[in-house]
Amino acid sequence: MSEQNVQVMVDGTLVEGAVLEQVKQRVAQLFKTSVDKIEPMFSGQPFVVKKGLDLETARKYQNALKQAGLVATLAAPAETQAADTNVAATQTAAPQTASIMEATLAATGSTIDTTPTPPPANIDTSAIAMAEAGVTIMQHAAIPTPEIDTRRYQMEQVGQTLDERPRPAAPAIDTSSISLANLGEDVMDYLPLPDVELDTSDLSMAEPGITLMEHKPIAPAQIDTSKIKLVE
Repeated sequence: MSEQNVQVMVDGTLVEGAVLEQVKQRVAQLFKTSVDKIEPMFSGQPFVVKKGLDLETARKYQNALKQAGLVATLAAPAETQAADTNVAATQTAAPQTASIMEATLAATGSTIDTTPTPPPANIDTSAIAMAEAGVTIMQHAAIPTPEIDTRRYQMEQVGQTLDERPRPAAPAIDTSSISLANLGEDVMDYLPLPDVELDTSDLSMAEPGITLMEHKPIAPAQIDTSKIKLVE
């Protein structure tokens, strides 16, 4: 890109959060013209706002358009030759846009947003007053003192026994028939187990690998899944 032959281009893309009608007003104010003359800049097609600029001046135009809410790009003529061909019909049909090409930037500090200042909120505070410092604003109802009759109660001296009930008698447990076996002695009497006579003459052991039980084949389950579907 030649630094002495830079073009400033727009295609109507707005800065994020910008409102179209407000941006048109600001851009028209920026170029000191009417809104109808800057309409081609918002057609959605590449539009050359200014050409033949040095890089520093082109960037000033780009920043000024961005502040107004319109995204601008910088390019050399070779990079925008196809774009110039595409917008030639638009520029021919709207000759009033030629005045934009000769426009100048508004002076530094100029107001480009002419949106009127909203009127102040009309809030009636005539019935509202501020109390003096230290004034009690809310009167809390007094909590009545609870009436508890303590005439039947008295406090004994420190160390005084309060519970004079007699101690329960010790349980009388007779352990005369209980003795302690010697250490390691078996204290359980085992009953003798009777001998079990099993007739194994009819029993035999199959050879290793022989199937002892024939399992019946289980038919596959018939499950209807026609009404089931996966949720994307």
